[in-house]
Amino acid sequence: MMEENRPYELGEPPDLLAPPHLLAQVFDLLIGQWHPDSVEQHEMGLHLFTCSYCRVALITLLCVAEEADRQTGASDEQAHALRERWSALHRHLEQQQVQKEVKES
Repeated sequence: MMEENRPYELGEPPDLLAPPHLLAQVFDLLIGQWHPDSVEQHEMGLHLFTCSYCRVALITLLCVAEEADRQTGASDEQAHALRERWSALHRHLEQQQVQKEVKES
């Protein structure tokens, strides 16, 4: 019974700037220095669907972009819409993962 009440221990986080993670590419994408072709977009999407670390990093960067747009008076609608979509997708994928883990235990 005591085992169940132990806090969840997080492992060492991965280096999100090193492959297969794509934080460096996300930076470049958000500042307009990387224009992925359809294959690269597909690969990026696949990774984001499976890597919660990169999803959270993307959502965080979209929050920063939204706030920067707001502070400069630029329209923050695009960053806001993207953040909302990725946040909803992230919550959905995390829920699915928890449900899968519960079924397996």
